[in-house]
Amino acid sequence: MGSRYLQGLSKVQFPLDIFVSDVSAESLAQAEARWNEVVSSNTSHKVDYVVGLLGLPDNIDIAIIATLADVREKIVMQLSNQVKVRYWILEKLLAQNVDDLLSIKDVISQNGMAWVNTPMHIWSLYRNIRSHYDDKPGSVDATFDKVNRLACNAIHYIDYISRWNKALPVSVDTSNLFHQWEPTKREGFYDVYGELIIDFSDGSKLKIIGNNDDPNKRVNIIKVNKEELHVSESQGIATALDGITITGRCEFQSELTAPLVESILQIQSCDLPTFTESVIQHRMLLESLLKHWNTYMPNKLERLPIT
Repeated sequence: MGSRYLQGLSKVQFPLDIFVSDVSAESLAQAEARWNEVVSSNTSHKVDYVVGLLGLPDNIDIAIIATLADVREKIVMQLSNQVKVRYWILEKLLAQNVDDLLSIKDVISQNGMAWVNTPMHIWSLYRNIRSHYDDKPGSVDATFDKVNRLACNAIHYIDYISRWNKALPVSVDTSNLFHQWEPTKREGFYDVYGELIIDFSDGSKLKIIGNNDDPNKRVNIIKVNKEELHVSESQGIATALDGITITGRCEFQSELTAPLVESILQIQSCDLPTFTESVIQHRMLLESLLKHWNTYMPNKLERLPIT
């Protein structure tokens, strides 16, 4: 993900001094290779690749933290102690438990402004779907099926429905999740299948169904009042029973980064949710999933091992 952010930065319209930091020399080499895929030798941007946090400047305009969730709090703490950061973009999930979440919150409140990268509402397909209902207010009943890595990706859907009517999640129901958590491809990390149900303060309801089915065959359903949209992300189209058709895309991170960074640097804002908004969503989700793990899994944990 970090290298995709880096590729996106190549499209920023004014010169940047970019520092790419990782503890892995192999990851830095991959990032450099991906940068070279998208830029020419006469680029106005300057890129330095550094191992760890050594060699960073004393002041950073934007810090993009694209690590896994298990070390995000540690990296935010270390970076904020070493340099002054004006703005932060943080990948989800923000943390693996509420204590780390609140620790990051304390740092952010004292050191810059922050946004969280849950950009589903920015994707043109889902942005156009929401615009279709601008003059048709009502709560939402949404089902997102065939979701890969449900626990890891649920926050995207929670944020999208939360932003629909500016409503807060009020409950997370884990009773229809499978009891057994499954190892992911990343060693030491897990995820879970089944159904996750979230209720919102405006009466909206969200159901997220995680399974091993082909996500390209996914058809999501969004209902507002009596109208029902069937959404195919792979085809970039949403259709209603009355024949209404809405089109769009789910843009790549490499396409989204430059507009977000330009907006932050020029007007001190962007279309991503603020850290404060996202903390509310993350806290309820993390508390519910960690309780589910400790109810059914043999080893009781203080941190949920998800990415």
